[in-house]
Amino acid sequence: MPIAEHSIEVLDEDGDELDPAVKFTFLNLLGAPQLGQEKLERWERAGIDGPGYRKIGKRGIPFQLTSIIDVETIGDGLEGYQVYLTAAGHNPCRLIKDGEDWGVFKVIGVQLASLSAIGVGSMIGGLGATAEPPYVSGALLACHWALEWIADPEEAP
Repeated sequence: MPIAEHSIEVLDEDGDELDPAVKFTFLNLLGAPQLGQEKLERWERAGIDGPGYRKIGKRGIPFQLTSIIDVETIGDGLEGYQVYLTAAGHNPCRLIKDGEDWGVFKVIGVQLASLSAIGVGSMIGGLGATAEPPYVSGALLACHWALEWIADPEEAP
């Protein structure tokens, strides 16, 4: 059974892929993405019974996902975290979770959740394993990503 993709890909301001591509791939993303929801504005007028409502468009609700990836060393994990920080607050990002494209989001912030040596000494396989056999990973990096849904720039009228 193939493993589902989990990734966050940084896009340019127009929603196109960067060249070269900036894509963060993970072993897993934990949490539930929140898509944009239609917002209503309530208004009342003097002399009219009851309020009126009007649609003001879709808005995102901030939410958190936790990324997990294996890395060769703890130093590699710290470097990876520093790279993740570059995605915060800038360009839109495409979110792929469980192999599904959830749309375009803004990265509000990234926080280090855990960076620890793997207790059994090493883990075989994974995404951040050594490039040569025996493909060993020495640490796990977990980060909390604060995200918010935004309208896809490519689908704008």
